[in-house]
Amino acid sequence: MATIIDKKMVFVVYAVLIASITSPLQLSRLQEHVSAYTGKEVSQVLGYGHFVSLTVDKGHQVKVIVNYTVEDPSVINKIINAVMKVYSLNGTLLKTSSFPSGLTLNHTGNAQLATTLTDNTIKNVTAVVTFINATNNLPLSSPLTLKLNLGK
Repeated sequence: MATIIDKKMVFVVYAVLIASITSPLQLSRLQEHVSAYTGKEVSQVLGYGHFVSLTVDKGHQVKVIVNYTVEDPSVINKIINAVMKVYSLNGTLLKTSSFPSGLTLNHTGNAQLATTLTDNTIKNVTAVVTFINATNNLPLSSPLTLKLNLGK
């Protein structure tokens, strides 16, 4: 029988294990880094999106701008990230883009993600944008999914 283990649960178990072998001072520092993200810290809505042919370079650009609102004040002014995954019609992951150095959120704002696909045969894609924590492993928002046709 296979068991699915939640990443947060594994992290909490690991933190408890570490806490049992560390001093109280080290424990308080560890607790500062333990948080239970719910995936609802940031809400987002589509601001703009396109999938267009580039006029100067070869390829097609996928660009999405999301407007966000921070629902959990603990992530305001903290470095987090946003990731856009671009999929083909059959669900194959074509490209992933994010902010190389992360981004710092205000209470409200927008984030722009863009990437270029060099396969000119692709005419339709699905872009999925999610805000994530700084270590790129826990979601801070629900995914925003956008289906795009070339030229729009």
